[in-house]
Amino acid sequence: MREGISREMALLESYERQARSTGAHVLMLPTTSPILAAVERLGLRPKVDAVVGRRSRQSTMVPADLLAHLADNRLMSDARIIVFTDQLVSPVDAPLLVSRNGRTQYVSALEYVLNAEYQCPLFAMNGRQLDYLPGNSPADRVLNFIVDHLDANELLGEAWLARSLQIQRQPQERRFQQRRRVRAMRSSIMHMVGPSRHHWDTSHEDKLRVLDDLYRGR
Repeated sequence: MREGISREMALLESYERQARSTGAHVLMLPTTSPILAAVERLGLRPKVDAVVGRRSRQSTMVPADLLAHLADNRLMSDARIIVFTDQLVSPVDAPLLVSRNGRTQYVSALEYVLNAEYQCPLFAMNGRQLDYLPGNSPADRVLNFIVDHLDANELLGEAWLARSLQIQRQPQERRFQQRRRVRAMRSSIMHMVGPSRHHWDTSHEDKLRVLDDLYRGR
């Protein structure tokens, strides 16, 4: 563990040196205890404009918060945005379906938006190295950069605290969760009407028909 902490701190120091002359940019970090400690206590937080991830103690905002802020405020020329990309797994936060090397998964859109719309370069801590992608890069390069980061996180082993979240990127898991929600909504409608169906009308039939179509994936 001590070696892992030293390596991550060394990469953060390398990032600090490179970032001084970069201007506004994004730093993609894996969710590990040493990294969370660095963001929380070791001086990075006062130097960043936003820490983006799931709603938590370590994150100041979710992607929608940041994009809403940027819609109303000019991005500062020296802005630093830390993104815990591995935490962005929900359908809202990870809507882009990417296939590579026989693997299909949903990835986040925030990094692409910041790179394309705001010309923010991307830094990513990937295992033992710090990778870099210039601002306004082609979409396929940005998406590959995100997947490279997620693949590198897989090598962190038990230290990767966001590992259990990654199943939510899988299309089959998305379909399963959607069907579960549909079943719950259908049960709620049936419960609302009651066994006698005394208050049944055509609107209930329409609602059930829509839910059944969703369940079948139409």
